Amino acid sequence: NLSISKLSFDPQGSDALYASSYNSGIYSSRDGASSWEQILGQIPVMDFVIHPNDNQTIYAGGYFEERGRALVTRDGGKSWNAIYTAASSNSAVRAIALNPSSPEQIAIGMAQGELIMSGDAGATWRLVQSYNDRINKIIWTSEGIYVVVKATGIFKSIDNGNTFQLITSNLQSPANTSSLSIFADSVTSFHQLAISQSNPATMYMTTHLGLYRSINSGSSWSFVPMPLRQESVTSQAVAIAPGSDNTVYVSAGAIIYKTADGGNTWSASESGAGELVSALLVDPNLPQVAYAGGYN
Repeated sequence: NLSISKLSFDPQGSDALYASSYNSGIYSSRDGASSWEQILGQIPVMDFVIHPNDNQTIYAGGYFEERGRALVTRDGGKSWNAIYTAASSNSAVRAIALNPSSPEQIAIGMAQGELIMSGDAGATWRLVQSYNDRINKIIWTSEGIYVVVKATGIFKSIDNGNTFQLITSNLQSPANTSSLSIFADSVTSFHQLAISQSNPATMYMTTHLGLYRSINSGSSWSFVPMPLRQESVTSQAVAIAPGSDNTVYVSAGAIIYKTADGGNTWSASESGAGELVSALLVDPNLPQVAYAGGYN
């Protein structure tokens, strides 16, 4: 009965996985998902991130006792401490990310739209932006910081969060791209973003009007037709195989679609992961192996 918010590999090896839950904390597996142990309980967790150089340090964002919270463990989940608590009620920490080159720099995104950053591992915080719209995801790469804002779009910063630029303005689903696409409507709901590990300029984005791809760090986007009716079911989770930018997994409802040629052709399979696949993860060594987390 768990609803999975995120799946992630331990940066030290793909046999170790982590799964966070909207209703029951964080779980870890040390045997390739055969068995799981809860390492954080009680708190609904919307997002988490593992320190790239220290797999015992994990940051989590969520909601507890009517307050948004950011937590950290430095001993692999044995103990947790709060490093941020929202001043107002009913605003969860929806997203959390670390600077991969300077992991003491942290960014968190709130359900009410505040983007907050710390430069000292959570000891102090500053307000960076206020979008007045739910932040769905933050991804921090060598190319910059990407913030997915639910009804507004994706914002990008290339100066460590000092300024942000909207990179998805006036995005539409072209009517003549495919008979399966929506007819020239503007995108007004942005779901998930996946960025290639080997080539950060390549990224895929899911929206209520379908799947989009950029090969130039978000400067321009192209619509990627999928073999489904977007009127009845929208694309949700998306993941790029770490070793192959052409291998992409996308969920729509409980169905997982896979392309091995950059979206020219697709195969589909039933996930068995509940009503909706909310998270996808591809093995870094085997692009044909993927994990799906369901939302019930």
